[in-house]
Amino acid sequence: MGSSGDEYNLDDIVTRRHAGVRKNLTDHQFVFLWVNTYAHIPREQFGNLVKGLVGFVKSQGSPISFLSHLGADERLMHSLSWYLREIYTSITSNPEPLHLQLDTDVFELVVLLSEGMFVVEVSHHGEDIDEDICTCSFLLDAIGEISRIADVRGPSQLLARVCLARVRWSLLKLCYTAFEKKMPTVGSGEVPHFIRHTSRYGFRLNGRHPIGVLLATITGYYDGNRWTHRDTSSLLPLHDDACCTDWKSALTLEGLTHVIACNAFSTVAYLLESTDVQRENVENVLHGFFFRVSTWNKTLNMLETCKQKMPSSHFTSVLRSAGFDEWLEPGSKFNIKPHDGPNFKFLTTDHAKRCGPHCVHLLKELAERVNFVAYHAANVTRSSTEALAKGESEVQPGIPR
Repeated sequence: MGSSGDEYNLDDIVTRRHAGVRKNLTDHQFVFLWVNTYAHIPREQFGNLVKGLVGFVKSQGSPISFLSHLGADERLMHSLSWYLREIYTSITSNPEPLHLQLDTDVFELVVLLSEGMFVVEVSHHGEDIDEDICTCSFLLDAIGEISRIADVRGPSQLLARVCLARVRWSLLKLCYTAFEKKMPTVGSGEVPHFIRHTSRYGFRLNGRHPIGVLLATITGYYDGNRWTHRDTSSLLPLHDDACCTDWKSALTLEGLTHVIACNAFSTVAYLLESTDVQRENVENVLHGFFFRVSTWNKTLNMLETCKQKMPSSHFTSVLRSAGFDEWLEPGSKFNIKPHDGPNFKFLTTDHAKRCGPHCVHLLKELAERVNFVAYHAANVTRSSTEALAKGESEVQPGIPR
């Protein structure tokens, strides 16, 4: 399995014994390398395989064709899901020290694989395609394990949450393509059944819209064996309205825009409530996240029609915690810098690997798409009503006012 001169194989690549790999392998060359090498890499080397595979795929420019092929590999996806399960078991049985620096490669691999998942099925909708190139259902199990890690407090929690957010970006892009191809969407009554079926061995889209897969990452709960549907969204809402609080709105093209906004907002909220060590652990997985948000700006402009909707309590709470109290005032231009506070350094440090200023920009983009005038008026009305109620309760019986 060794290499010499210009000869190399995937084992050399992933174990970093060979540094002179030429760029831009063809699909055929990559498949040949993968098929003839992966089967010979022992299971105990899976961690090294993940690390090397991430570096190799990125060095090739992360081509979707490579990622789709990897996502269709049943043995690899099964090993990946078990590897992540072992991580989950480890952190739940032995809580991680808060200062722990994490190995993020497996989370990066899941993000990369999500960019190629179900792409073949959607891009070739209506055509006969080889089952062997369809996304393996074990990849959904791997994502399920990520969702379980995201529920465990500790250094890995933010990493898993950001990983899921990146997976949703990939699925959102796929869903937009599916709408363009006029793929039949899933009815709200079919969603629970669809999500349950994602856990079945050999699950395939079979011409159905991938919105059900996206919803599994929003309303789904993974217990280690199967996905089940819950009637609530796991995303923090931007608007105080069903457009952001009711998961059913995601079944429409316009509703997907709100999912984009809520996914972005939730990620910023999680970053703000995390420690510096947790933020350092997500730098590689977070890479490109804000760039991807910026590519959705044209789509987010659809939210201009929702400016009459009030911000959710979650959004106003995050703005306050970030030191942007003035942004809540009617007529604000959202250009006031944050006050001193626990996140001041994070939000104001402009550094290549620091995402704080990007969070500020994103919060501004979202703040421009809610109605703070209505929010302020509602608060004034609520305060007046509460004051009146309090005054009436203090009036003694029998004493005229």
